[in-house]
Amino acid sequence: MHSRSLILLLIATVYTLQSYAQRFPFYNLGVEDGLIQSQVTSMTQDADGHLWIGTYGGVSRFDGQDFSNYTVRKGLLSNTIQTIAIDEDNNLWLGGPKGISKYNGRKFEHFLFESPENNTVNQVRDIKVSGKDIWCYTTNEVYKISDSKMQKISMPDSNIVITAILSYKDTLLVGDNSGHIFRYTNKQWDTLYYHIPGMQHPPLLTTNIYRTKTGEVYITSREGAFKMRNDSIKVVTANGRPMYNIPFISITEDSSGAIWLGTAGVIKLKDGTATRYNRNNGFTDNAITSIIADKEGNVWFGSDGQGIFRFSGSQFSIMDEQTGLQSEQVVGLTSTPSGKVYIGTYVDGLFVYDNKELRQVPLNYKNPYISCLAVQDEYNIWMGTGGIGLCQLKGNERIYHRRPELPSNTITALYMDKLKRLWVGTSHGAVIYHNRKFTSVDIPAVAVVGFGTIGTDSILIATNNGLQLYHDSVITSYATNTPADKSSPQCLYVQDDVIWIGTRDNGLICYNPSDGKHLVLNNDNGLQSDFIYNIIEDNNRDIWVGTGFGIHKVHMDGNNADVTFYGKEQGITGMESNHNAITKTPDGTLWFGTMKGLVHIDPEVGLIESEPISVVIQSIKLFGDNIRDTTYYDSTSKWYGVPHNLRLPYKKNNVTFSFKGISLSGTKQLRYRYKMEGLTAPWSDWTDLNSVTYSALPPGNYTLKVECKGNSDVVRSMNYPFEIITPIHKTSWFSFTIFGMCILSGVGIQYLLNKRKQNRLALVEKLRREEQGKVRQRTAEDFHDEVGNKLTRINVLTNVLKQKVGNDTPDATRIINQIQENTSLLYSGTRDILWSLQPANDSLYEILHRIRDFGTDLFADTEVQFEFKGTDELWHNYKLPLDMSRNLIMICKEAMNNALKYADAGNVKVQAILKEKNILHLSIIDDGKGFDQEAVTEGNGLKNMHNRTKRLNGKIYIDSKQNSGTSINLHFKLPDNSKKQMLKHNK
Repeated sequence: MHSRSLILLLIATVYTLQSYAQRFPFYNLGVEDGLIQSQVTSMTQDADGHLWIGTYGGVSRFDGQDFSNYTVRKGLLSNTIQTIAIDEDNNLWLGGPKGISKYNGRKFEHFLFESPENNTVNQVRDIKVSGKDIWCYTTNEVYKISDSKMQKISMPDSNIVITAILSYKDTLLVGDNSGHIFRYTNKQWDTLYYHIPGMQHPPLLTTNIYRTKTGEVYITSREGAFKMRNDSIKVVTANGRPMYNIPFISITEDSSGAIWLGTAGVIKLKDGTATRYNRNNGFTDNAITSIIADKEGNVWFGSDGQGIFRFSGSQFSIMDEQTGLQSEQVVGLTSTPSGKVYIGTYVDGLFVYDNKELRQVPLNYKNPYISCLAVQDEYNIWMGTGGIGLCQLKGNERIYHRRPELPSNTITALYMDKLKRLWVGTSHGAVIYHNRKFTSVDIPAVAVVGFGTIGTDSILIATNNGLQLYHDSVITSYATNTPADKSSPQCLYVQDDVIWIGTRDNGLICYNPSDGKHLVLNNDNGLQSDFIYNIIEDNNRDIWVGTGFGIHKVHMDGNNADVTFYGKEQGITGMESNHNAITKTPDGTLWFGTMKGLVHIDPEVGLIESEPISVVIQSIKLFGDNIRDTTYYDSTSKWYGVPHNLRLPYKKNNVTFSFKGISLSGTKQLRYRYKMEGLTAPWSDWTDLNSVTYSALPPGNYTLKVECKGNSDVVRSMNYPFEIITPIHKTSWFSFTIFGMCILSGVGIQYLLNKRKQNRLALVEKLRREEQGKVRQRTAEDFHDEVGNKLTRINVLTNVLKQKVGNDTPDATRIINQIQENTSLLYSGTRDILWSLQPANDSLYEILHRIRDFGTDLFADTEVQFEFKGTDELWHNYKLPLDMSRNLIMICKEAMNNALKYADAGNVKVQAILKEKNILHLSIIDDGKGFDQEAVTEGNGLKNMHNRTKRLNGKIYIDSKQNSGTSINLHFKLPDNSKKQMLKHNK
């Protein structure tokens, strides 16, 4: 393996610091986990949350679960990476023996240095980012890179051997191998010197210069740690002593403000106290070459030869063979009122942990299998075994109980109730030990796996045949009407009025007997295993569960459960718990026995919880294959090469998205939900699955929305827009075009059909009118010849008869005069009918002239002056149907007859006017005596006028007052064909 000369100094004098016998949960990742090489030189974290690790074999990127590796085959200048950094634009900067490489996630850009005679000079030792500027140094030179332009900073002495740099604000600090700190401000250099007071040492070699969030500057060297204040550099003190004679090579500050110093192992400085972590308490003795605190609060350590380590807090500690426990298979646990913890193992007997001291408890049998433990008081310990029965430990006394006192010598559960009765579960039933005697419990001869107290005097018993209830010495089956009745119980815990039931096949069931409500937690909704070995409650009333895979904390918020998982990523080595191996000590800490040691948990100590820094799309596949056609997108994303502005053909509509929340605290706790905006489907349920496939997506615009959360309340989201291109024949404009063409075609066809129909109807109408005209003409001629001649002959014969009769018979003369008068009136009416039957008289012109002629004849031999206005030659073009002309004439005749008979008028005026929209206005006005419209009862004449007006679809207004004359106004619309005739005439 490669090594650096500085690492050899870690064999220096060991600094005496506070240390502990327990092993802390440092999470280690190495080559077997995917890291490209075990000798880590530097680390950094990008904006998305990825951890980048520089090694002597290349670069690794860690996303919380998997490693992606980069070597010269992917564009590096060299596989030897001596330094690594991330700039403000999320570009990666890599330094090594051949210069610097900038990687933007898609391609590399290289910066090479001039090579003097000694080719080692061009090696880049370190890179620092300060705003938009990139600072780096080789053996004797400092460089600044801005906007891809490299500038060399002249040192005050060309012989200075540079070993560390730091740039902040307008200041550059440069450390060397002789205890000097060179400060560059406003293009001016000044020099500071530091040393260990009162000691004769060779010049100090500066290994790192670090600035904290509060602005304090720390300097590490081969001989110790120092702090710079203004122009003074003094040694750091901890535990009341100066920290020198320790070769420090790395440094960082965590989220709590603690300073971590890398050496052989690591030292944590917090509030003047130094704590050392090394091989003795779960870490490593290898050189820690790099330390960073990530965005979630974890501290990461790069080691020389053992990969990387993560520290997320000291909530957990481990006791196993490395810390003195002879057997790591812990199968029984209990604690006494004073805090002693009794530990039963699988093959190495019984141990007790007291005041940080672990010792074995002597037994009569060599290394029995201890299946369960219970405490009666500080000096009375009960021990169940797997084959040699029940043992009571009273000081140095050992009292054994076997069959026939017990149903079986295999003890499966022990429980001390509130009345100090010991409940003993065996593989063939249960007994109660009280007042130095055993009492049988009348249950089937099956294995009893757990007990719990309900109320004050009832005991709930979990057996292989389900739950049983013991009350007043009577056993009854206990039904919950929940999934617990069909599950195999493994353990019980009663929390106030709530019963927690751990099963072998259906996870954890929370049941409330008072209202019958229940909650099932299993592998589908938060637990990592359906096998529950043990349950306990902490002082915060949270439930802790040991399972077949890891430890879980359940926090109830009303009826909702918030589950937190703790496993290998949190430093737990024993993932599988053991039945009966759980206890809570008086200080509130919890102890879990596992197949790989004892886990000690302090619920009051904070642990860094999984919190996604970002959510990224890792890949997009079409029908299961990568997207190979570059015409589908414009560009690709950093690191993962996911297409931007993806536009897929409509046949490429089976799309699989893989996404991931980036969390360095552990991905087992991450949950996802997603929805496709553009489809009607709602958000999915929260799940640990991080891929989804959408099949047969119709053309359209879509946005995949993904949300991710861990144990904390932080939710990160990601949106990925894309498009399924609509084919030409399915585009809206194409559909609109076809639709428009269809409409136009339909309209055209309909127009032609309608035109043909109209032409046909016009022809039929023309023929009908011609035929009607002929019929009307013949009818008029026939009517004239038949009726007219006969009426004339009757009138002539009446005159003859009148002459022969003479005046001698007045009655006969009167009758003959009436016959003659009626014959004349009938003849006159017949003439009107004959006139209207003539087709030539259908024009409005002829109709109005007929009305004029009638008025002239009517008022000819009277004193009434008659006037008609409105004659217009254009009215020849208005043709009125027979019924309309007949009704119009009859209305006017009735009005003029009334004016002659009743009005005593001196003048009668008739006027016709054509108004807008083809409305004919006809007025008949006299200056007679008028009449009271309210006093006069309408006769048949007025009624007929109104009825005939309705037939015209018009309106008639009669305005008359006594001694003020009468005005009759008639309005009706001329037929459309009349208007067309007029337009035709005008043209």
